[in-house]
Amino acid sequence: MLYDNATMNKIITVQKYIDKSLSIEEAAQHLHCSTRTFYRYVRSYKEHWPPGLRHGLLWRRSNNRRKKRDWLEKYARQERFRWFWPTLLSEKLEKILWYPIPVESLRRRMIERWLWLPRKPRKIKRNPRKRKAWYWMMIQFDGSYHDRLENGDERCLLLWVDDATWRCMHVKFTKNESIESVISYREEYFDIYGKPSIIYLDRHASYKVNHRKDQFDHTTITRFETAMRYLGIHVIFAKSPEWKWRVENKFKLFQDRGVKELRLAWICDYKNAEKHLQQVIVPQFNKRFAVKSKKTWNYHVKLTKKEKDQLERYFAKRTKRTIDKVWIVRYQWKKYLIKKWQSLNGTRDVRVLESHLWNIQIWNGDIQLCFEQKTW
Repeated sequence: MLYDNATMNKIITVQKYIDKSLSIEEAAQHLHCSTRTFYRYVRSYKEHWPPGLRHGLLWRRSNNRRKKRDWLEKYARQERFRWFWPTLLSEKLEKILWYPIPVESLRRRMIERWLWLPRKPRKIKRNPRKRKAWYWMMIQFDGSYHDRLENGDERCLLLWVDDATWRCMHVKFTKNESIESVISYREEYFDIYGKPSIIYLDRHASYKVNHRKDQFDHTTITRFETAMRYLGIHVIFAKSPEWKWRVENKFKLFQDRGVKELRLAWICDYKNAEKHLQQVIVPQFNKRFAVKSKKTWNYHVKLTKKEKDQLERYFAKRTKRTIDKVWIVRYQWKKYLIKKWQSLNGTRDVRVLESHLWNIQIWNGDIQLCFEQKTW
């Protein structure tokens, strides 16, 4: 009969005690047990001989073992669970099988079947900036391109992230990170939540003039910076992605867990994907990963009636033009006839404002002029 090492050690020690070559204290100390337990070993040895010292469950299946289910072969190799890491796969299988699955056991079995490759954590040497104390005091904003539906169609995800709590409130899919997409997205956000105190973002061309001759000229600013000055929002431009790591980590979360959640929900178009993100995935991520701020005061301020009315004007493209002798302003190969009954503000220089909705306004100082478009 075969015995394991622990059983053979018990047999040898008990036999030495019976032969009186070891005392009861020395034998118990050698087996790391109490004298009472050693007496039980001696009694079992005398009654059943060496087989009495074997553990009762040796070479047998545990009484607490569940019914054998090879859930790893059944689920982990399915297409919808492709590239799931052990922690996420354990969470999803627990909802399907209705009982918890140990993460470490799952990780070990996935490594054995080459479904998961262990990797060493990277050591990042940096001193992270402390979070803001106030709720929604500073917002980190950015856009990220990724094939989130795994169909080859990359879309840009625009995202707001709170610096104090690491919560995201509003998401939107756009074709690109152009100024028109950003303006439309921000108008939706301002209408729902109001305006923050500080916005932290990168130096994308939609937000910052990056030409080497103009980037230090305070008079040369983009439409975005102009609108933020009108609204009284302070803008901070990050010099590297590591400076705005909170929004970058949130994008990493959406590109990893978010893609798999959309795959499990069988979503194939970006319209339903945006709705599912906003209603299901974002609340789940906020509940699990968000932290509490030191102070609960909300720094958001609702837009005034004047700001709501002038919001389209704040984000408009501004171009200088001059009224000619026949009261015509030329802009973008089109002619606009100014009504002659209006009085000008001492000069014929005007500003043509073109909004992201292609609406045209002509201003002479603080006076908005009435006009009509001519086709000749």
